[in-house]
Amino acid sequence: MKVNKSTNKNGRLEIGVIYGPGGHIHGGTAASINGVDRTRFTNMQVTMGWSFRKDVAEEVAKKAGFTVVKHFDDMVGKVDGLMIDDFYALPFVHKLAKPYFESKIPIYFNRPFINSLPKARSIIESAKKFGVPIMTGTWYEFTQEAAIIRNHVKNLGKDITGYCAHNATGHFYTHGIHGLNWVHKCICQGFEGGKVRAISFEADSLDGPNGIITLEHEGRDGGEPFYGCLHENSPGRSRVWIKIYSPKETFEHSIFKGLDIRWGWEWSHDIVWALPLELSMQRMFETGDMPESYDDIYHKTELFIGAFKSFKEHGGRTVALTDIGDWDAGIPTREEFGSRAYSEAEIKEWERMF
Repeated sequence: MKVNKSTNKNGRLEIGVIYGPGGHIHGGTAASINGVDRTRFTNMQVTMGWSFRKDVAEEVAKKAGFTVVKHFDDMVGKVDGLMIDDFYALPFVHKLAKPYFESKIPIYFNRPFINSLPKARSIIESAKKFGVPIMTGTWYEFTQEAAIIRNHVKNLGKDITGYCAHNATGHFYTHGIHGLNWVHKCICQGFEGGKVRAISFEADSLDGPNGIITLEHEGRDGGEPFYGCLHENSPGRSRVWIKIYSPKETFEHSIFKGLDIRWGWEWSHDIVWALPLELSMQRMFETGDMPESYDDIYHKTELFIGAFKSFKEHGGRTVALTDIGDWDAGIPTREEFGSRAYSEAEIKEWERMF
């Protein structure tokens, strides 16, 4: 699919955003993309957006310099690409995307992709039906380090005997998926075989570090099944690491420790972490080429939902991906996330909206 660029007077791609009180748009991504009080790094411009909460809508739009629209589908036909980014509206993402699919507008879904496999299939089937490119992911997946690790994994072929990894995490619903996407990118994505067939998640709670996720992989290239262990370990972003074992070699690598660099956290965040993802997004909006397949997006979602189900329904015991079924991870609650999450009255209003 070749995406037609807009007639933006600066020649930039015009991007629409659907955002909320939790997510990167609210945290400053729109302002960053638009070069507000800082250097511009991409050829994208956020020109309009919608948020369920009017106060959030105006706050973010004023800071980033874009127009707020009245209805979530008012950006149809007016933008070159769409970003959907609201942790607390995850159960409704597939409905928010529907009119944009029908208008063939490429969509970036912030992580997590969605909260159940039936909804994931609905999104992917719509994207295929209308020929719309989509992507979802975390910063980790687009780093130089992920590419280096993937080259080693490719060379190892069927000889992987296991791996262990670290991921910086907060609440699993919003941040635990970082590590799952990290190991998926390094070990699974785009390779023949080696997919995860079962997963477990053992932790004291969903909120915070020190959980253990164990992934059971099928063999690669006719090799033996192997296991990976992911430690959801720290609240900082300088603990992203993986060590891979095989008879050929033991290989380990970590993502650049951005907090240590001379210019500090902001530069690390923008250049090392966010920019590779944003440029991948821009390329997809421009060309229609997806950085990952629909199957890879679905498999990543299986890992998230499977680990969630292991913790919530099975006390951390292993869940086969084939046994996830229609299980739904639910919606973030105020008990867990405070006033950032939507109230029961707001959730009912969301449901009425559709």
